[in-house]
Amino acid sequence: MKKHLSFILAFILAFTLILQVNPSLAAGETETSSEPTVIRIEGENYTSKVGNEIGGTKDGYKNSSLSNGDFFYLKSLSGVPASNYSVDYEVNIAVPGIYGLEMMGSPIGLASIPPYEMKINDGNYFPVNSTVATKIGQIDTPANIFHKFKLNPVTLKAGSNTISFRIPNGRPSDGRIYFFLDYVELKKLPWGLNKIVTNAPNNLFEEQDVKELSIAFTDSASHGHVIDYKVEDYDGNVVLQNSVTMNVYAPSYTVTLPQLPRGHYTITAEADQNGKPISEYFSIVMNTSDRRATANNPFALDVAGGSLIPVAQAAEYARAVRLTGVDYVRERMHWNSISSASGTYDFSKYDPYNNAYAANGIRVLELNHIAPTWTKSDDKKLPRNLLDAYQLAKASASHYGSQSDWEFWNEPDIAYTADSEPADQYAAFVKATTIAARDSGSGTRVALGGIAYPPGGYTELLMENDIAPFIDVYNYHGHRSDSGSQKILDMPPSFAAHTEFIQGYDLDTKPIYVTEAGVAQMFTDSTQTLYGEQLRTQARYLATSTIQSIASGVDKHFWFVFPNYQETIGNYGSFTSRGTPYAAVNAEAAMTHALGEAVYLGKLPGLPDGVAGYVFKDGADSVVAYWSELETPLTLSTGTNTALLTDIMGKEQQLTSSSGSYALTSVPDIHYLRITGSLQGLSTSVYAAPVPKADELSNADRIVITQKYPEATAAKAKAKGYLLDKTAATNIEVEVYNFNGVPMSGTVSGTVYGGWTLATPSQNVTVAPYSKETLTFTLTGSQDIAADVKFPVVFQGSFGGEATSKSVTLIASNENKSVTPSLLLPDYDNPAKWGENISPGSTATVTQPSPGVIQFDYHFGSGDKWTYPNYDLPSELSFAGTEGVTFNVYFPAPIDGVVVRSFIYESNGSGYFTGTGITPVGGWQQVKLPWSDFAAFGTPDDNFHLDPDQVRRFSIGINSRTATDVSFKVENVGVYTQPDIGLYSKIINLVPANNQELTAGNVAISAELVQGEIPIAAGTAELLVDGAAVPYLMNGQTLTASTVLLPGVHSLSLKAFDVLGRLMSVKSTVTVVPSAEKPLSSGAPGKPVLSSDNGYSGLKDGNFAVTMNMWWGNNGTLFKLYENGVLMNQQTLSDASPTAQLAKVKISDKLNGTYTYMSELANTFGTTTSQPLVVNVTDAVPGNPVLSQDNWDGDGDYRITMNMWWGTNATGYRLYENGVLIDTQSLQANSPNAQKAVTALTGRTIGVHQYRAELFNAAGVISSDMLTVTVKK
Repeated sequence: MKKHLSFILAFILAFTLILQVNPSLAAGETETSSEPTVIRIEGENYTSKVGNEIGGTKDGYKNSSLSNGDFFYLKSLSGVPASNYSVDYEVNIAVPGIYGLEMMGSPIGLASIPPYEMKINDGNYFPVNSTVATKIGQIDTPANIFHKFKLNPVTLKAGSNTISFRIPNGRPSDGRIYFFLDYVELKKLPWGLNKIVTNAPNNLFEEQDVKELSIAFTDSASHGHVIDYKVEDYDGNVVLQNSVTMNVYAPSYTVTLPQLPRGHYTITAEADQNGKPISEYFSIVMNTSDRRATANNPFALDVAGGSLIPVAQAAEYARAVRLTGVDYVRERMHWNSISSASGTYDFSKYDPYNNAYAANGIRVLELNHIAPTWTKSDDKKLPRNLLDAYQLAKASASHYGSQSDWEFWNEPDIAYTADSEPADQYAAFVKATTIAARDSGSGTRVALGGIAYPPGGYTELLMENDIAPFIDVYNYHGHRSDSGSQKILDMPPSFAAHTEFIQGYDLDTKPIYVTEAGVAQMFTDSTQTLYGEQLRTQARYLATSTIQSIASGVDKHFWFVFPNYQETIGNYGSFTSRGTPYAAVNAEAAMTHALGEAVYLGKLPGLPDGVAGYVFKDGADSVVAYWSELETPLTLSTGTNTALLTDIMGKEQQLTSSSGSYALTSVPDIHYLRITGSLQGLSTSVYAAPVPKADELSNADRIVITQKYPEATAAKAKAKGYLLDKTAATNIEVEVYNFNGVPMSGTVSGTVYGGWTLATPSQNVTVAPYSKETLTFTLTGSQDIAADVKFPVVFQGSFGGEATSKSVTLIASNENKSVTPSLLLPDYDNPAKWGENISPGSTATVTQPSPGVIQFDYHFGSGDKWTYPNYDLPSELSFAGTEGVTFNVYFPAPIDGVVVRSFIYESNGSGYFTGTGITPVGGWQQVKLPWSDFAAFGTPDDNFHLDPDQVRRFSIGINSRTATDVSFKVENVGVYTQPDIGLYSKIINLVPANNQELTAGNVAISAELVQGEIPIAAGTAELLVDGAAVPYLMNGQTLTASTVLLPGVHSLSLKAFDVLGRLMSVKSTVTVVPSAEKPLSSGAPGKPVLSSDNGYSGLKDGNFAVTMNMWWGNNGTLFKLYENGVLMNQQTLSDASPTAQLAKVKISDKLNGTYTYMSELANTFGTTTSQPLVVNVTDAVPGNPVLSQDNWDGDGDYRITMNMWWGTNATGYRLYENGVLIDTQSLQANSPNAQKAVTALTGRTIGVHQYRAELFNAAGVISSDMLTVTVKK
């Protein structure tokens, strides 16, 4: 009885509490029928604040649409960097529960407004960004500063609640804080389904986990409600379904899932069949403990946690990274967030992220950019003093040590550097930060800041500034958008463009990173979530883009981006705004395990049309990854009786076959087939292992030179060069930085071209350790200097007999010289000639108001606003010999935010555009666009330069930031010419020409290397046929060579560098058909036999010859030698069948290791392959150095002597004193003879000094034992 009574009392008490929480239920109503509680908190009615509220300055922002006619305003003082401004609001809640949240306040995602955060009561601050806030309106004010957002629902308690906003840092441009708040509105949500959560962080499970899903309600009044739920897999199959009637009052209903296979799942729940379902994603990936161990792999993720993930969730996302099998991530670290003054560094904001990665065994590539205001001018992005950059980089690298590599700056070729900061400024910054990172002693690597656009003038200027020795990693980005029309998305053309650039500039020995590679997708509804085919498109593209990237030679491919991230062009990210996984997370986890080490072996031949197949090696296994846009049957012959098939979600299936062939089906979702051993003869890596780090820097390398020009000349220096008055003198400030531990004395010399002169070309300078000196050089021009031509200005130093890296920038005359078109586009005023090319949702009308004038009228939609109508050139029209595009454009009045640009497309599809654009001034204005103003865009060009004679399509158009109705007129559309001043050298007249058909046999090759004022550097020309070097002869400026070409398609390329390091390149592709002549051979060549003289000198030092002998039989006419599967040499041979044949290849500077050589001997009947020849190199690095000293009297003057008594010779010597590099000398290599170097020291202080020497050559570095010298007087 007591027990029964206690139950009744408990029930009455519980019901009474429910009535107190939900008073409408006491009146016999359901909460869903009551009017929702709405509470509006005015921004100006705050409880407390930290920071300055500027009074008396609101009138310019006020609008009749403002709630209560007022608003809250925080603003920091100019020039005073601020942080952690905050404002608190108290709100009293009568009915606790889940509340909808809207606010009218500061915009998000704008550079002019700093990011801000929010928290409820004692919870954690979370960023107010596109992951939690959807823009649903705005108040139109001149400054457009009030945007209306709908945020995720929040839980409020009964009584007093605190809503807080915090602005952690000022805006990047100047460090100032701006924050606006009109109101916050809270609306009590009626009973219903609120959200679905799981018992796993990020809803990401390992297979072994107990998996629970909780369907949460808006409050506990759930008794009697019916909950229907189902779980669907990646393919849309229902794997679990149930209906439950709630018989208790509870805030949620929990489901324990049965065992499910690896995959991505959607749970959908609905209450009372009300037609308002909610859904959520969760993923199951393989157990970490079941993964194959890989020492090295190409997989990486751009996480950007420091910018996109609340610090409280850092450990959860690090766990998620680990569960995908990735062990290398890219992070963000804003310099302005860690340093408020010189020498002051606080890493506490970013430490939690790095600590979380370290706890999960993950290495970090740190991206450090956005300079604090104390380091730069207001209109600049880079620090003004490289000593500040050095200190930042050294402090950062020292703080994080060996766990982190570094990428100093992001996308320097676009908006992350100012228009007034050309590539040479960033090059100097890279040099200073690289030196600093190396000085940290952490053994870290430094990557070039990710290049955003396809390579062009900016990246070429970087190379002319000699950055290659200062970067360990070449790095670029490549994104694309989802059009929705394809299941499989193509790679962006920037990948092919950068591959060409990397090979052209001989950067392919370095590791190649793609640190941003993602796909932008537009949401289909207000939930800001990807659904259905979008999920699958993203997952597929993650896998296929990674695989194609690796196949192009990329060593680390970073999927962009791991957490949710919204940009104007679409959403990136592998998680929802709620932090729950998309199927891309499963695709990454499946791919990393299926491919393991992912050493690329080549494309699988013989596949059906439309099927892509890439083969990789993982230990002793081979794995083929295959997919296709359409469902296609295929049979793979593997020669093995067992194989493992893995699908895109990571589900595995063991296959067996007595014949070794497997009948499979290729579909858009990628699959991986793993076998033991090699697959169809593919067993050798396509790419050699990169050199992990650049060579050590010499004392001269540690002298960094940079040029500074008057600010009035610099406004568009990045695109157009510094614009100087050619009739007046200009003072150039040349800053010389010494990053050595000892004073450095030397000479700095300048070189100018095109009629510019330096009053004093050379100056002597002495620079103290870790300091700078500024030299002033006076530059003058003349009336004869050509307009619209960018001229290089070069400064280089000589210190201790060694040259420093160059500083190369571009200048041009500032005269605005009008031009008359030398050729008008035929019929350009005919509206039918301009093909429509406009942003989605926009309309265009093109008319001819009068002869010679064409008018464009546009109405833009709500999204991106752009139009670039295309004019296709007649086939007979050529722009050869012209200097650029010109036209007159008319706007009725200036229009803020409108920019006029032009696009050019060559016959090979490569594109170029004018990145800076023209601002309309109102009325007629002439636009003059030299070819040098056009930057690469879209499909890559073989030579990275716009070729006027190849232009086939031309566009004039606009981008509009806000204006929706824009009209303009154009007249006098054409090209203009000016005399060729012969500034740059060039390669012309390559024979055979592109697309030429040839007869098999000996083919003559020729080209003209035309010397300009900037000459071709001696010995830099390289002729390649099918990727192998071919010897040539020079007669004046004419290059001639010959080679044997067999039937088929062949590629020819010729490149050279001028003395500034600028690449010139021409290419042709030819088709070879069989010869009608009868050869002496009657069949395929006899068997070639390889031998080497490795070790004949007593040393296996990496310098040897490989000889091919074909002792008797049918002769070959073409000899090819492969090293580790890569073609390295080919030679033309004469057919004197059946006599013997011989070919010899000298090989030098090989690192220690094992090299496998294989040769092919070919003629028109076929190809015969040699047996492999294995060469072991064991003595490539220098012999051991031994140090001695002569300080017999114990004073501070003595000599340190290095002797290497016998062995492989070094090419250089370095001496360190107490860990600081104090001497570098070049040595003459003459292995295996002895080598000696002496360093004389004076004025050493009393005490103990330790010395260590290094000998180095192309193969590596070897260190001596430590030598101790005691100075007593």
